[in-house]
Amino acid sequence: MATTGRQYISARSLLLTALVMLSIAGGLGVLYPPHIYPVAIVVGLIAVGLMIYSPISALIIYLVFFLCWPQEWAPVFSYLPPFTERILGFMAIGSLAISLMIRQRSSFYLGRIGIALLIFYVTLILTFFTSVYLTQTKNAVVEMIRFIIVFLLIANIVDNPKKLRIVVWLYFLSIAVLASMSVINYYNGIRQYTMGIERALGLGLSYGHPNSQAANLVLAMPLLFYYLKDCARIPAKLFIVGIMLISVWNVILTGSRTGMVGILFLAAVIVFRSKQKLALGFVSIILLLVAITVMPEQYKNRFMTTADVASADGPDESARGRIEGVVHGLHMFADSPITGVGAGCFAIARGNEFGVYFSSHNLAAELLAETGIVGFAAYIYFTWALLTTIRDSRKYLKSRRDSRDNRLLYALVDGIFVSIILLHLFGITGHNLYRYNWYLFAAMLAVIHRMVIRRQEAEETKIVEHSAKDFTSEIAMANNNGTT
Repeated sequence: MATTGRQYISARSLLLTALVMLSIAGGLGVLYPPHIYPVAIVVGLIAVGLMIYSPISALIIYLVFFLCWPQEWAPVFSYLPPFTERILGFMAIGSLAISLMIRQRSSFYLGRIGIALLIFYVTLILTFFTSVYLTQTKNAVVEMIRFIIVFLLIANIVDNPKKLRIVVWLYFLSIAVLASMSVINYYNGIRQYTMGIERALGLGLSYGHPNSQAANLVLAMPLLFYYLKDCARIPAKLFIVGIMLISVWNVILTGSRTGMVGILFLAAVIVFRSKQKLALGFVSIILLLVAITVMPEQYKNRFMTTADVASADGPDESARGRIEGVVHGLHMFADSPITGVGAGCFAIARGNEFGVYFSSHNLAAELLAETGIVGFAAYIYFTWALLTTIRDSRKYLKSRRDSRDNRLLYALVDGIFVSIILLHLFGITGHNLYRYNWYLFAAMLAVIHRMVIRRQEAEETKIVEHSAKDFTSEIAMANNNGTT
């Protein structure tokens, strides 16, 4: 219930108003075709009202579009303009601003991760001065605004474990939708024939490439696994296991060698970090043998060429192209070492100089070429902020897993840590700087660290209060003894 000294609106009144409006819209839809328009208008108005009234509702609505991009592939959302997500993002920012004013909270929370993110964003803006194509740099800078909005919304709206669970489960559900829809589309003939195999596609255009789809799924698996470990409810466990199984099968169908390497790496990390190494190692080998047995022949042959990715003179053309991209990137960095050739301009600058209009497929080379020393240093600082936040949060939570909330936070910290390692691993063969996972995980970490800081402060306050109480009691006892 939102108040400014007195009650002016309630959840019950909002619900009743929404039901009345939907009933009226449904009646109008029957009388005046097309039937869906009145209902769609009312649903939109209700969503707007809900976003203004409740910041967490605004965040949920926005994340549906941010994580699943339904306007690109779902027919029911196809009538929405392409900038719908941005409108919802700014509406959510407005809802948060109203909440801050009503509750008289002092300011946005950034933390060390937020500060590092803003510093990195400033370095992208600086690349305008040396950009070889200003329009492309503008597009990259505007794209980063989406990620900053997501960070600010999650870091400031999600202020307790219950809300964090909502965001995490929304992420899990988005992965379930993306994986299941991709597999269904594949078996319905919606696939791509490249590299000599039929490959499953992602949904829409943003992450529709098979490699992008595989990366989306693999990067979510560490959070799914560590959340599964500490999940007490059987239905939730079964659902998470189902998401992981269909995700693995979807990665196989994409034919992404990087995705399969990521799954194998994840299995190795899980086994290495577990106390039951032998048992988990045995289970991992059995699951790998089962996967190889049921895997169609074309994908077995595809994954057998994985070793060629690291070979400069092997038969795989993509391996040679990647190494060539790194070399070209270092040449461009040498030509413009301070602020690079401009954010998002690698392919254009490479084409102008070398006649090859492709990205480098290497994070370090493309980051150095596009943003120079300034951007690379800011990126290192951003990575440092992520890793030190993980270290500090994990250190505090490790000995305090006696509550459900602390187990949730600890599991998420472990999962995000492995996902960040995977992001760097994928960066060896792909340029993933503008992938949303970096900034979603950063926001989750900021939320966790904020909760950890609050709990540390609460514990210190209790200690001080307890010490003061003991000291007062000792003085009182001393006075009584003196009087006696």
